[in-house]
Parts: sequence; structure tokens; C-alpha cells
Amino acid sequence: MNSSSQNLNLPFALNERPRGGSRSSSTASADISSNGIKHRSRKHAAKVLHYFNKLRRKGQLCDVTLVVESKRFYCHRGILAACSPYFRAVFNENSSINPEEEICIQDADEESVEAILDYMYTANIIINENNAHILFPIASLMQLDEILDTCSQFLRDQLTLSNCLSVRTYADDHSSQDLYQTATAYIQENFTEIVLQTEFLALSITQLVAILRSGNLNVPNEEFIYQAIIDWARYDIKQRRDQLHQALQHVRLSSLNPRYLVTVVSQEPLIRCDEKCRDLVDQAKNILLLPEAIANRANTTTVRIHQSKQPPVTNMNGASTTMIYVVGGWSHGKADNTVEVCHACYGNWKVVSKMNKPRYGVGVAVLEDSIFAIGGHDGKNYLDTVEQFNPKTKYWSLDIATTRTCHTSHGVATVNNCIYAIGGQDGVSSLNLVERYDPHHNEWYSVVPMKSRRLGLATAVVNNCIYAAGGFDGTAILSTVERLDPRENQWVAISPMNKRRKHHGATVINGILHVAGGRDDSKELKTVEYYDSRNNTWIPTTSMTTLRSGMILTAFNDQLAVIGGFDGVDYLKSVEILDRELEEWKYCSGMNHSRLGAGVAVLESP
Repeated sequence: MNSSSQNLNLPFALNERPRGGSRSSSTASADISSNGIKHRSRKHAAKVLHYFNKLRRKGQLCDVTLVVESKRFYCHRGILAACSPYFRAVFNENSSINPEEEICIQDADEESVEAILDYMYTANIIINENNAHILFPIASLMQLDEILDTCSQFLRDQLTLSNCLSVRTYADDHSSQDLYQTATAYIQENFTEIVLQTEFLALSITQLVAILRSGNLNVPNEEFIYQAIIDWARYDIKQRRDQLHQALQHVRLSSLNPRYLVTVVSQEPLIRCDEKCRDLVDQAKNILLLPEAIANRANTTTVRIHQSKQPPVTNMNGASTTMIYVVGGWSHGKADNTVEVCHACYGNWKVVSKMNKPRYGVGVAVLEDSIFAIGGHDGKNYLDTVEQFNPKTKYWSLDIATTRTCHTSHGVATVNNCIYAIGGQDGVSSLNLVERYDPHHNEWYSVVPMKSRRLGLATAVVNNCIYAAGGFDGTAILSTVERLDPRENQWVAISPMNKRRKHHGATVINGILHVAGGRDDSKELKTVEYYDSRNNTWIPTTSMTTLRSGMILTAFNDQLAVIGGFDGVDYLKSVEILDRELEEWKYCSGMNHSRLGAGVAVLESP
């Protein structure tokens, strides 16, 4: 409709402006319609925060007092609750708090809390080498994800040969997975220089073993690893003489040059005076006496790739047409866009077409013989994009509509020819949001949210009902489980699991929901349990061989399989299959790459 032909009873035509009445588009914008002008200010939110901060500075209209060490901070509950899920929970549980009452913040210093409060009221904070490691745990307590991400990014960018070991320990202590992974990758790549640092010599035996077990140490040969361990032991002989064997057992002594093993290692006084060390050296000598072992040594590479010892592998015993696709994940210190496929009948893995974007914490679903990779994180950003893979053309398409919200470490499910994206995180908070994808309209729709926020949850479908198990709600790791029947459009709580879990796996075999692995408050898990729907209870069953979080749990041809993940020290590429007759897990052929936070799809080959 031509606006110039309409009489809107305004004092001037729509294509004119009164003299002196123009306003800069940088401060506001307006939509003009027959109903009037819809004004949108670009300064309003900043003004509100600015004046709230003025009120705080003057102690006016404050209704809560925070006490940190000897200092009192007068604040507004509305601002704290809007910025921090931690304070929101505190105020909801104690709605009767009056302005005279005080909330004590433990294990924090005045300067850091003041910086965080300034951020809440101004949206500005300076993070530098003096405060990043101090702000991190306080921001973690208050669940300020943007500060956490910025601190983590700052510490990642500041990694050096002299601080990478302490940063890795710090990240582990504070459960910062991104920072831990980046520091680990840095140590692996620069190991030959890191062993020259005093920080390396000061490692505890536990820390040293954790590094020796981490994959892909970039060294010229096994002799280098041996000498680094001896140097570490000599740094504090009195304390470490009895610990040396714990480190030495992570050196592949049989891969040493035989002359070096006999003339150097066997003659080392620290080894000669310890029975356990001598036994390890004797075992290596015995291996070298076997012709087949000598033949195998000729094929070893000069770059050391640490792998955990595994039992003999077994076959998957899949149908001749079953294909298992593992999509994305975290691999070799970064988000990955590669895809590996395994023919279940033969158990061999090969890399196929790469996605357009790297994705870890990705959700993967199957719909109409296509694979959908939904959301995730590319190493820099939380993603709302979706890719579709056609197994026939081996092509990834980005023609699928984006989700309404970014989802990472979320659950996915396919029910009634629709895909559901469930929970996860969006870079700001844990989510209870649920979206449904309609392939006929190529659009995502919001549906009824879960009762709980869940990051790192596991989902599966039984009888067209979606089960969402465990995860992290922003405050605690959950054991709770809820179920959605799309026909009733309501989430219903069922019996909780025996273990609290996040970043675990869930799948269905013979109509029974199983969960496995994950992480609780302190460690990775290898326990497995299944849901008895008749009695509404969870029953423990055979545990996996390996601790695993961030792994894949899937089912095919009446078999359970776990793939990849993280065991608390190493990123894994190993695969375990449950032998249901013997009730034990057995290793089968592993992937080409270790992967954490990958997705899985099981298809029949085209």
C-alpha cells in the first residue's frame, strides 16, 4: 500500500519531517504504521543500568547486603537475580530477606567481588593476568558464564612453556573442560621444551603420570621420555626413589634401542636399587628376545602416540548393512568437523565427508535416512546452525533452518517424523528449552520446556516418548529423569537414576532405556544402569571396562556399544561392545581419532 496516498490524520505527511524534529538513528528507531509509532530506544537498557549503579554507589533503594571479608556491598536484589542464577536461587529460597540481613560470600576477596558487581551494573569488566585466576572460581559460584568464558579464553591465550602445567592443574581443579583441553594439547605439542622447565620437575607423581598417559606426546623417540622421567626423579631423589616405577611403567621400554636399554637403562642406579623398576626392564628385555616383537619394533614411528593397554579386540558382529557414523566432537585439542563411519560387520573405521563447520557438544539425529548435525560449539561460538548429510551423495548441506536458540551439550530425539533439540546450554545458561523440527516446513518450533534445566543430559526414545536423564542445571549434577509424551505435551518426572551424571550416554535396546558413564561431582564413571518401567526403578548392570564421560552410547543389532570419550586423563578412541551372554564388555576396533562430545547415527547402508 502506498503510504503517500493514505490519510493518517497526522500533522505532516509520512515522507516529510517537521523542521528541527529529526532524531539520530543511533539513539532510537521507530516503526510507523496505521496504529502509530513503535519507538525502540537503543539507550534505554544502558541508562537503566547506569542509574541503578548510581543508586548502588549512594546506597539508595538497596535491599540486600553482601559481606566479603570486612567489606559490605549494598546492592539491589533485582539486579543480582537478573544477572546470576546463583543469587536467583538464593533469593527464591529466602524470599523474606530484609534489607538489614546480610549474605556472606565465602572464599572470595573484596576486590574481585567488587569487580564482578561492577560488571553486573555496567556490563564492563577488565580481565588480566592479575585477576583471571581469581575471578574464575567466583564467577563459577555465581554462574556468570560470560565472565567464565572470558577468563578461560584469556588463560588459553596466555599459555606459555612456564605456566601450561599449572594452568592445566587449575583447569582440572575448577572443572573447566575447554581450558583443560587446550592446556593438554599445548603440553602434548611442546613436550620436548616443557620438560626443561622447573615446573615440570616440580610435578607430583600423580600429575606426571597423568601427562605421560595423555595421548600424542610429540617426542622424537621413547628414549626422550625415559630421560625426562629420570631427570624428574633425580630432582628429589629421597622422595621419588620409591615412586619411579609408577612413572616408568608408562614408558614403552621394549621400544627403546636395545643397546640403550642394556648399557644405559639397566645401569641407572635409581633403577638398579628398585626391584619394581628392575622387573619392568627385565620384562622389556624378554620381549625383545622374541623375533615377532623385534619385527614389530621395526614398524614403530618416531612420534610417540600414547595408548592405554587394551584386551584383545572382538568383532562387532553387526548386520552386513549396518553403518555407524560418529560425527564431530573434540579431537586433538580443537573442535572437529570430521566424520568416521564403521561397517558393523567388519569393524573397520574410515573417515568420510567433513561437515561444513567443526562441532563438539553436537546433537545428531536420523530422519528419513539422512543424518542431522544440530548446534554444538565450533571452538569459538555456540551454534544454532544445522547440517544434513545424505549418505548416498556423501554431501553435507546447510539448507536446514537454524534452531531458535543455540544448543550445545544438548539432547536430540526423533519422534513421529520430527526432530527434537532438548536442553543444553546457549553460552549464557543451562537450558530447559525444547524445540521441534518440522521437515515439511523446514522450521523449528518451541514446545513445552522441561521441568529442569539440563546441560550435558542424555536423551532416548521409548514407545514414542522422549526421556531426558541427568545433566547439570547450573547448580548441581542431576540424577533426575523426566519423560515427554508428545501427544500429551507435558513432561512428567519418573524415578531418578542411582547415580548423578552429566555428559553421559543413553540408548534403547529391546525397548529398555540404558544410561552409561558420564561424570559425577568428582570423577568420570563407568557404571551402567537401565530403567525398569514396570516398577519405575533403575537397576545397575555390568559396568564398562573404562571410565568414560562425553562418550557415545548406542545400540545396533541387539548390541550395546560405547565409543570414545574421556577417562579423566586421556581422550579416547577406543570402542567397547557388551557381550550380553557373558555379561562383560569387550574392546573392538577403535576409531582413527580420539573424540569427546561427538554425536552418533546408526543407518542401514544405501
